[in-house]
Formats: sequence, C-alpha cells, structure tokens
Amino acid sequence: MSTLADRHATVLRMRLRSVAVLLGAALCLTCPATAAERRDFVVKYGVMEVVDARRAALHETKRITRDPGRCPGWSFIVDPPSDSPYEVYSIHHLPAPPGALSGNLERQARVFKTPVAHVQGVRRFDFDFDEDDPVGAYRIEVFVNGTLKATLRFDLVALAAPTTATKSGDASAPLGAIEWEADDPTGGQSPARRHTTLSAGSIEVRSDTSEHGPSRRWLVHLDERFAIGMVSEPESERSAQTGFGMFLELAGERTFSWEWFNVVTCSNAIKLQGEGLLALNMTKRDLGWEIAHIEFLTDTTFRAHPSPRGEDQAEWTIKIGKGSFINLPRADSVPTPGQVVHAPEVLGPCTLSACDRIGSWDFSCPAPPS
Repeated sequence: MSTLADRHATVLRMRLRSVAVLLGAALCLTCPATAAERRDFVVKYGVMEVVDARRAALHETKRITRDPGRCPGWSFIVDPPSDSPYEVYSIHHLPAPPGALSGNLERQARVFKTPVAHVQGVRRFDFDFDEDDPVGAYRIEVFVNGTLKATLRFDLVALAAPTTATKSGDASAPLGAIEWEADDPTGGQSPARRHTTLSAGSIEVRSDTSEHGPSRRWLVHLDERFAIGMVSEPESERSAQTGFGMFLELAGERTFSWEWFNVVTCSNAIKLQGEGLLALNMTKRDLGWEIAHIEFLTDTTFRAHPSPRGEDQAEWTIKIGKGSFINLPRADSVPTPGQVVHAPEVLGPCTLSACDRIGSWDFSCPAPPS
C-alpha cells in the first residue's frame, strides 16, 4: 500500500518506537523565530493532539501518561536552521529497565540508544509505550551531528483506571447509531434528519488481496438505498495505518465516490477535503492492525456523482451527524474474495480527550498518497 509513511520516509520502528516523518510544505510552524533568523537547531517535545477538524499539533508537556492505546506515546521534533542534511540519534535514560525492545537499538540496563537517522528538514521522532514500561523520571539526550543539542525530561505516570463502564462490554449494544441526512440533487426530496441503528445485517465485510496485500471493504447500509463504506488495508503495526478511503454508495445506480482521511494520530483521522474529524479505535485481528470503531466528532459530508459523469449531472451528498458511531465487524478467517461475512465485534464509542494546548506547532493535513 502506498501510504504517507511510504512517501515521507518512516525510518525507525521499535516497541519504544522512534519514527522520523518528513513534514515538507504541509508543515506550518508557529514558533517565534524562523529558521532564517536563528543559527542552531530547535528541539521540542510532548504529545501529539488533534486541535480541530483540520490540524494536529505537538502539545508540550513534562508529564506524560503511559497509555499503550495512544499512538504515538510521545514525540520530539527537530527543526533545523537550514535545508542542509543532518544526523540525529537519541540516548534514553529510564527509571528502571524496560521490557523487551525491538529494533536496531544499543541497550545497557536502563539506557538505550537509537540508530543514527540521516535526515533533512523538520523531522518528528515518535515513541510508543507498552504496559510494562517503567513509570518515573525519563531523561532523553538528543544529539545532532554528534553534538548534544537538547536534554529532554518528563515524568511518565500510570494510566488511571476508567471510572465508568462503556458500551464495549455490553453485548446488547448496537453495532452503531448514525444520524444522517441526504441531499437529493434532483430537488425531488428535501433533506430530512434520519436515524439508523446498525445491526449485524446492516454491515457487510469483504476481504480481498491486492498487489499490496490483504484489504478489507466495509459497507454500512443506512437504509435500502444509501450506504457508506470504507476501504483499508491491515497493517503489521498500529502506527503504519496512515490513511484510508471512505465512500457513498447508492443502490441500483452507477456512481463514483471517494473521500480520503489522513490518520494524524492512531486515535484520530482528518478528512482531506472539507471538514471531518473522526475518533478511531484500532485492534489487532487476523490480518494485522485494523480500524474497529469510528466515531464522528464533527458533521461529515460524503459525495457521490454519476459514473460516467455528465456535464449537467449534480452530485448526491450525505451528511453524517456529529456523535454517530460505527463498530466495524471482524472476520475471524480470510474469506474468499467477494465473500460477505457478518461477524460483529462490539466496541464502545470513544471520545476525543480534552487538554490544554500550549506552545503548539501546528501540522496541516498532508496530501493523500498517490
């Protein structure tokens, strides 16, 4: 699969994982001084958070929660003073020996060193946490071109246990609840708000194999005429899921529809064209890491036009309301191409956690994969 990670050079992965992502023209920095006004590298660190329906940003903090479900767990960004290539590695001092690490690491007891990354431009390095990673004081030394440029310090604290039950443990919970309205381009029907409660018969799952590997296609029936769908490919690692396509389908009509969503953190996706912010739950299934749950955090529009498209033919639009959610079924075995499988897996709706965002560097949505 040609993903943003392929296009923008993911270079390192480990359980405490370091991933460098090139953020070319799509990067918007709101720091006080531009690269032309300074002569040294700037290093900032914290956690990635979604700001709104168009942006994700680095929230600087010295207190980080050990949350295996957040991806990335924490990040640091290196901003160079020029476009010249440079080298980066980091040495991590932990409060106690970590669990098993994977990747090309140099490790001694409570200390590990990342491989040297040969990079250019602004780079973000991401790290994940596992459940058995030690809590306490962390110290990370960032070296650029062999010279210590920054010493990062933060306290890692344990994730608090949930205080209230969610629908994820409720076997009677529906597979989804969708508020929606359709716009008739012929003018024969005015938009009306509708509600669809999803059951096992409302969702189809199709598994197939492409040149890039296994893929899934979900089709969610809103009524007898309208359906929305999603196409994605299972990934070997949760962080490798960088984007997916969704579409609108009309029964009995030949239409074309494609809406791309960029995964900006492992728990959020942003619509490339027009406003649309989703909360995601990912889970590891038979073929790898897949999206198992979607919640619409904003109203989100899907478009479809006749195929082939004529000059005077208008497009259909569906608006999915904020708060709608879908639990995507699981296929326990790989079906033959085109086989429909109904195997519901109930997960509860997730929510975007609120937090103060200070000193943020904003990241605009990158271009979709070609």
